[in-house]
Amino acid sequence: MCKYIFSKVRFFHLIALLVTLFASNIYADDVKVRKYQSRAQTNVDWSSGGKKQLLEFKYANAKASLRQNGDILIEGDIKHKGLLCGTYSGGVRFGKGSRGCSDVKWITEPVYLTTRKQCNNVALPHTGGGVDPLAAEKFSEITCGQFLVKCSGNCK
Repeated sequence: MCKYIFSKVRFFHLIALLVTLFASNIYADDVKVRKYQSRAQTNVDWSSGGKKQLLEFKYANAKASLRQNGDILIEGDIKHKGLLCGTYSGGVRFGKGSRGCSDVKWITEPVYLTTRKQCNNVALPHTGGGVDPLAAEKFSEITCGQFLVKCSGNCK
């Protein structure tokens, strides 16, 4: 009788373990990142001796700017596909590359400046700002930017 109860308890422990493992795989956050590249457009401040003061980057549905002091601003619409929700973050990184921004050597790490939860096939505006000291230090070398859209949750 004792052996029967012990094997029944083991069986339920095994079932509980399998259910836990299966459920954790279903709801695990699968992080995906979309990337959009752009060549820098330079704005020159003639009052400061013709030095470039601002780099602007234009992407399909977004834009970013980088000031010489490392200030970053991003603006753009990020589209969610599907009914179930995902959490989206918009960010940028900067580098030096060829004229068409192929073969880019990335100088800075990705900096994510916005986060929004999105559901039901909606496109929402993302606007955010921050400072990247390395981008300020390497400002004169930067020729390319990459707009990054990171999604966790239900991403398509």
